[in-house]
Amino acid sequence: MKRTKLLLISTFVLISVVTIINITMLLVEINIILTMLTALLLFYLAFLMVKKMMNPNGKLDKHKKMKFLMKVEKPYGKNVEIYCSDYYDQYESIYKPIEIFGVGNQTKVVISEKYHKNHDSSSIDMLIDREILKHNSGYQSKSFSFLVTPILIIVNIMIFFIKNISIYRSTWGTLITDFLIPFGFLISYISILLLWNKYHSYLDQYLDSKLIMYYDVEDVCKFIEETEKEEGGYEKEKYSSFNKMHMLKRINKIKK
Repeated sequence: MKRTKLLLISTFVLISVVTIINITMLLVEINIILTMLTALLLFYLAFLMVKKMMNPNGKLDKHKKMKFLMKVEKPYGKNVEIYCSDYYDQYESIYKPIEIFGVGNQTKVVISEKYHKNHDSSSIDMLIDREILKHNSGYQSKSFSFLVTPILIIVNIMIFFIKNISIYRSTWGTLITDFLIPFGFLISYISILLLWNKYHSYLDQYLDSKLIMYYDVEDVCKFIEETEKEEGGYEKEKYSSFNKMHMLKRINKIKK
């Protein structure tokens, strides 16, 4: 799994560097200072993205007041230490009930105090197992890479097209270059978003299928329903129907 993660990050870095070079070459003809500032900003953003892919949850140090609960052996993680923290509870707009930190061969799980108080032991166990599996499978890195990398590829194609648009206009005509090709780029972006959403759903269903190996199907369905409702409570109302559809799809999948 580490090799897959390294490959995804390396691919992202390579395409990011190519994209930044192409953007700076396009802007250098306009203003050299603007070009340099843009390049620095883009490199910094790429650095932050790589950092996030390598360590999605950041540093454990932010949970300064965490309390040790227990040390257990879980189906998808051995030598697991479980802690409780109120770090995210103080932010009403953020729903983050759990974070996983891999420290050497040891897995440290930090659960929200609010979640720990308001849920039974079965829900907490399922949440921990699901998040450990998600962490070990590189879920967040895959999800991020499968969205951003194709978009960067399309951006590079767009830059190449813009740089040579005068040649294409004389060859293909304005109808194709000024309407059909831009429309094609728009369709490409929409397709990437739809495919990414489908892939995201597939990853969720994969994690659910692993849970039913150790827990009763009805308990997992209840857990999915609770989680989707709680996550939906922190999102805009216009997304509620989409969240409900996603929840029902996950539940129907594991009931088959």
